[in-house]
Amino acid sequence: MIIIKDGNETETFEEIKDFTEKYTKKQGLGSRDEMHINLVMEEMMEITRLSGNVNDRCFNIDGDGHLCALTMELTPGTLQDISFESLSGVSQKLKVLLGTSFETVEMNEKAAEEIGVRRADKETLLEMDCEDVEEAYLWTLDSYNMASFNKYIDGDEEDWVALSASILSALTKEVRVLILKGCILFSVILDFDSKAGEKKSYGISPEFAALSKVPVVKTRFQVKLVELMYKGLPKKVTAPLGMRLDRFEIPVPTSTKGQIETLVYVPFAVKDKKDAPVILFLHGGANLFPALPYHYKLAENLAKKTGCKVMLPMYDLAPYRQPPVQIKETFEVYTELQNNPEKYAIDPGKIFVIGDSAGGTMAAAITLLARDKGLKMPKGTLLLYPSLDMRFKTDSMNSFSDVPVINGDSISAIRKIVHSDREEGLKYHYSPAEVESLSGLCPMYVETAEFDALHDEGVEFAKRLKEQGNVVTLNETRGTVHAFDMAKDSSIQRAAVDARADFIKGLLN
Repeated sequence: MIIIKDGNETETFEEIKDFTEKYTKKQGLGSRDEMHINLVMEEMMEITRLSGNVNDRCFNIDGDGHLCALTMELTPGTLQDISFESLSGVSQKLKVLLGTSFETVEMNEKAAEEIGVRRADKETLLEMDCEDVEEAYLWTLDSYNMASFNKYIDGDEEDWVALSASILSALTKEVRVLILKGCILFSVILDFDSKAGEKKSYGISPEFAALSKVPVVKTRFQVKLVELMYKGLPKKVTAPLGMRLDRFEIPVPTSTKGQIETLVYVPFAVKDKKDAPVILFLHGGANLFPALPYHYKLAENLAKKTGCKVMLPMYDLAPYRQPPVQIKETFEVYTELQNNPEKYAIDPGKIFVIGDSAGGTMAAAITLLARDKGLKMPKGTLLLYPSLDMRFKTDSMNSFSDVPVINGDSISAIRKIVHSDREEGLKYHYSPAEVESLSGLCPMYVETAEFDALHDEGVEFAKRLKEQGNVVTLNETRGTVHAFDMAKDSSIQRAAVDARADFIKGLLN
């Protein structure tokens, strides 16, 4: 254990770096892992330094090579007048907790619960080598998030954005603050399970190597960071060269606001037409995430390559609104386009519906609902690496548990955040593969990614569509992973966009 005192941080930092180097060699970790430890350790020192009411600090590293725990033991001050209710922002809460005391939390226990502080259970105490401790409080990033995720607090967003750049949130498995009667343990756990030597070997194309760096989202905290980072994009998007960008507030009764903001990419070739063909593009993101930059780029490319208007609705997100709300909302958008085509200058007989991932769920559901409710069917439906079967029993779901972007493990984690009303929507809402009949549908394009946990359900859905008499195009892309559209410089991705555009143009000609 290394003791850190005010004024000797620089010398201590060098001492800890030597300590870290010896630890990584002993555990058989690589230089990248050593860098991660040093970065997190440096940030821990900075956070505890800024906590204010902290006296002595002691630093230690422990682990088994797979999991590495960095622990800072703090001697707290004696403040007794902290009002947790007045605290705003995650970073401020963390700093205050590191500088408070057991007695302070005990006096404000109910208010502390509001920011995720709870009595530590015996299992946690044992895990943190505190089995002899009778009483302690525990705070984690995840428990904070669970306590306040559904609350919008004025002025809190900037703090979330600041924390999104934090090395802690980017590199760690877990952040914990254990408040004991005599000290505070600030613990950060790193998970080195992703070392190259421990991963399965796949045939993923080198064109998608950069996607291995995309964080695999598994917690509510990470979901919140993604949301805050990208939810403002619709306001910032500008018209691409050669087209106009319109904005509509489409009436949607199911939405909390009664309407949904929708961007419309309008190629100059159809800007004066009163009956232009249109693509209703339902973006993916597990029902949790807003449209990401690659969705906007894909919408732009589809508009350029097909000459169609492309509409991108910003439907409500879980966990604020749980499925099947998203399917209901997007179906109401489709219904509005069918009922009032002149308002949007489109041809109701030339509406294509396309969706990627969870957007594929919505696209499939809309097609089935249109058939059964007597609405005009889409001209064609395109499902890109779609999520179609909520039974999660396919071979690919089990086989691809550690591939980039989305995998079997992350899907299992996301299921704990996103809850669907399966009693209400077993057939169409959320699990289209479970519908009894797939007959009588419009031409369908199904595209799968080779190394994707959702691969098999896409192939099986296409097979059933064909068996039941539908016109089906199945494009099984090779060397690809889920959401490979992120790799905009990939020749495989460009070929896939061309195949989608060709399917649409073939139905228009």
